[in-house]
Amino acid sequence: MKEPKWYVVSNKNLEEFLERIENESGTMVFMAMSVPDYELMAYNLQEIKRYVKETKEVVVYYRTVTDPDDEKEVEEETQDESSLMQTLKERVSGGRGNENE
Repeated sequence: MKEPKWYVVSNKNLEEFLERIENESGTMVFMAMSVPDYELMAYNLQEIKRYVKETKEVVVYYRTVTDPDDEKEVEEETQDESSLMQTLKERVSGGRGNENE
């Protein structure tokens, strides 16, 4: 992200500023902002940063909750537990199942 140049101009440095801008740019355009408006702009920027951070946290939360890789891991664990239980049942009832048949 590129940062703009900010100049603070007052009655004391107005002539020097005008001369420097004419030498650097050739043309002069002024954009002015009052101090209260500058403070409002700074406040708005902080609100944007807060909103972006909050949104990132929400995205991370939903990603972890709905991530398909996590669902696969849960399914694999469930399948592993099912096959383990089935194996244990077969081993425990293995001798008895043969006797009843």
